[in-house]
Amino acid sequence: MPPVCSPYLDDIGRRTDLVTTCRDRMNSKWGLLKSRAGREKFLNHLHDQYGQDTYIVSAPFTIRRDIEALLSISELLRSNNSSVVPLYISPTHARQTLQAWSDLGLDLNKGRINFSSGFYYTSVALELCDQVNIYGFWPFREDREGRPVRYHYYKSVDTGGLENSWHAMDKEFEKLLQLHKLGVLQLIHGNCR
Repeated sequence: MPPVCSPYLDDIGRRTDLVTTCRDRMNSKWGLLKSRAGREKFLNHLHDQYGQDTYIVSAPFTIRRDIEALLSISELLRSNNSSVVPLYISPTHARQTLQAWSDLGLDLNKGRINFSSGFYYTSVALELCDQVNIYGFWPFREDREGRPVRYHYYKSVDTGGLENSWHAMDKEFEKLLQLHKLGVLQLIHGNCR
């Protein structure tokens, strides 16, 4: 659930038919929806940033501690008559996707490292979409011209990329480059304009 507002609009666009979220984002921004203020802030962000006609996708069953916070989204939306539709990734799908990438040579040291949400949702897009264009998937701290690059565009201080010990960003990026070279997807890096 990244912000879709100034000063990012020229780079990220305005269309948000589908957004994703995770427990970490729910915790840092809205206190896992445990307080009334957190729930109100969450709903305001959701409706102001993405509108009423969107889907919010999460994978609550992949990490045990995520279940309660992410499943509470459905009740919150329903009790506030929101037309936003929550979608939950099946744990079977997540396991099968991990296995499929392993079969394709992506070694993630089972149990210690998991794929990033960006890589996972790219996998989902490859299943659902005729054309997949990926912007901003760059694991390095600097771009090709030596300018600093954030792991998440909307955070001023950010740990991630190659320093991220729970994701194998270098291996994911290598796989995406292979798919790009095969014409399966378009991996777009560099300036957006």
